[in-house]
Amino acid sequence: MEAKEWVAREVAHVRMDSREEGLSIGRKDGMRFSLAIMATIPKLIVANKNHEEIIATLVAKYNID
Repeated sequence: MEAKEWVAREVAHVRMDSREEGLSIGRKDGMRFSLAIMATIPKLIVANKNHEEIIATLVAKYNID
């Protein structure tokens, strides 16, 4: 195997490993975000917020659309 081919394969492996690690981090962050939202909803319901108020609060608090 030529050095150029070896380097190309190693770069491809590093890219795939980095991509997988990035996806894993993204999934963990997304899960934390989802759990935070899910924990907020019951509190808003207990506070007698209606559907529209819950949505407005979530959009404002978590900067979602």
